Amino acid sequence: MGEKNYTPRGKFNKNFLSDLPKHILEYLEYNNCKESELDLKVRGDYLNIYYKGGRLLKLSDKSIYFNEYYFLPQEETNLCSSVIRKSIQTDNKARAIHENLKAKRDKIINNLRNAATIQETAAIIKEMKKVMDEWRTSQSSTKNERSIQQYISLNNKSFDGSTDYVVLDIEYALPYEAVYFNKEKYRRNQHPRLDIVAIDKTGQVYVMELKYGMKSVDNIKSHANDFKETVGHPEKWKAFIEDIEVLFKYQKENGFINRDMTIDTNRQPRFAFIMKMGKTEDKHNFEKRLKQNDLSDVMTLYLPVDNENGYPSENYKLKKPQ
Repeated sequence: MGEKNYTPRGKFNKNFLSDLPKHILEYLEYNNCKESELDLKVRGDYLNIYYKGGRLLKLSDKSIYFNEYYFLPQEETNLCSSVIRKSIQTDNKARAIHENLKAKRDKIINNLRNAATIQETAAIIKEMKKVMDEWRTSQSSTKNERSIQQYISLNNKSFDGSTDYVVLDIEYALPYEAVYFNKEKYRRNQHPRLDIVAIDKTGQVYVMELKYGMKSVDNIKSHANDFKETVGHPEKWKAFIEDIEVLFKYQKENGFINRDMTIDTNRQPRFAFIMKMGKTEDKHNFEKRLKQNDLSDVMTLYLPVDNENGYPSENYKLKKPQ
């Protein structure tokens, strides 16, 4: 594997995160395996901790990031975050709100940094989750494709007998400098992303495109073509597999995934759809749409309709088509 002019996910220096309080890392490492709500994901030079479909924390060498706008529902204002950001320089009210949100963010981050025990760390992260929950309930919809994506990741961390695929990553952004970035189609400031990168028991790598109900299927042909022109291209896929191998090894060595798992670097990645059904007829309708787009040969994993407002774990297990 030659030197790259970008940082593949999982390619960290030996002192990565060494400046962060150890209680934070110990708590997160433990809860990555034990807690059903937090999901650690490796990025190019930082870690993301996801919670209910959004990023709770970003951890890099010396910094902790918590989005100050998660505190917005606590403010007595009808302004949304985008309006406040645009108006900071010209509107005194927007500036005051922004500064107050930043103060709340800085306080909770400092509390997290100064926590002396894992128990204190857990209590502060619980408070952060509560803030984020209040923000989520202020949004028009709490169940969406992004939240479903995370619950798929949470429920497919190991081959425990109820799943046939383990999720290695979500929202995999293609690096502009990578061989498999399609510079003829995308510009540098565009960030095409793969919804889910997964692996099966034989080590086969899969790139999975998630669809939530029939409202999101108009562009399925373009997703399949994008795969063929980037990470699935005959002359580019090996570079992608090299990067996934780096990510795989980091997660394996740090206990994110089981140590007995293997990855087959000699096989081209496969493309698949995941259809999370919002209605019972979605499977039939999606199969029709696949046929209309000459995609009937693409593997599709169907996740059943939820019978409640939550995310029952059994409905998010990835299983091979019968």
